[in-house]
Amino acid sequence: MTDNEPQLVSLSQDQLKVLIEAAAERGARKALHEVGLGDDYAAQNIQTLRSVAKTIEIFQSEFWKSLAKNAGRFIAILFMLGAVYILSQFKHVDLPDIPNLK
Repeated sequence: MTDNEPQLVSLSQDQLKVLIEAAAERGARKALHEVGLGDDYAAQNIQTLRSVAKTIEIFQSEFWKSLAKNAGRFIAILFMLGAVYILSQFKHVDLPDIPNLK
């Protein structure tokens, strides 16, 4: 047998399970470290990000509600202004004299 030939290793199911779990944990820690979440403040950072995302979601929802409400008010004001303008045009109409019916 030479040094370049692969050697077969025999592991029990429990040993294989421990080996896979350890490798998965090392891989997860490496991935978290690469994205900047490998320190003691990672949980706090993630909680802050969730809080910011929730705040943005609430802001967007309230923004659209407010926009719809104010658009409705704006349209109502336009209708009222239109009605006032139309009614103001009637003062220029000469109404016929109505004789007293005594």
